[in-house]
Amino acid sequence: MIVISHTDHDHYSLTARIRQLSDAKVAMHARERDFIGSRYFDRDRIIKEILKHFRKNGVPHEAGHTAQHQHEIITRWFPPVMPDIVLQGGEHIPVGEFDFQVIWTPGHRAGHICLYEPQQKILFSGDCINETMTPHIWLLAEDSINPLTEYIDSLEKIKKLDVKLILSGHGPPFSDLLKRADELIQLHKERNELILEILREKPKTSYQVGQEIIWVSARNSHWKELPLKQEGWNELQALAHLESLRYDNKVTNFINNNVVYYKRA
Repeated sequence: MIVISHTDHDHYSLTARIRQLSDAKVAMHARERDFIGSRYFDRDRIIKEILKHFRKNGVPHEAGHTAQHQHEIITRWFPPVMPDIVLQGGEHIPVGEFDFQVIWTPGHRAGHICLYEPQQKILFSGDCINETMTPHIWLLAEDSINPLTEYIDSLEKIKKLDVKLILSGHGPPFSDLLKRADELIQLHKERNELILEILREKPKTSYQVGQEIIWVSARNSHWKELPLKQEGWNELQALAHLESLRYDNKVTNFINNNVVYYKRA
């Protein structure tokens, strides 16, 4: 069985080739299965939605089209694979002496899952948590409406597991799950506090907010030092924070000249 943690291209794109070589069944969460349809089978529509989203949130034309081009390359060259097994979370996957429990951990992606083996105390964490990087939390049109809150809830969920070894999708194995989860929760709390400071003087778009944040996941780079394609993705991260703050009634938004602005509540 090929178990997909989520359908970002660096975790999913070679699934077709691996299945061809192994004849293994493919398993993924239902929300990731639903996402494949819009990303791969209705590519023209989703690209239009991406460009519409960027225009609405103040992303410059050139940066938006660069992100669009990147999406087109990924979806054109890596064939999609629909799952043979659709997961919801809570299922068990026996492998030899191991009995892995499927844990639904939305946030980084709406259908992200981890695999937990309680006897050996092993967690395959995908992109939910790793030791050296901060997972991107983006607000995408076809994804969750409040992914950052979902992500914090997922970290709180896995904090309760008895884990000795974490095997993530990026970086080395590590062992201190509680410490790393608390670090990530604190990081996002501090980013929310920074955004409230950024909005103190005047309303701003999510793109403008994203320009003023040092993104740890981008090697502590200021937005001017990042490649053009990164500007659009940073806007999506800033938007996830802004919408989390809006659901907490700390910011509000309004539309001016067809562009969405956020201000402190």
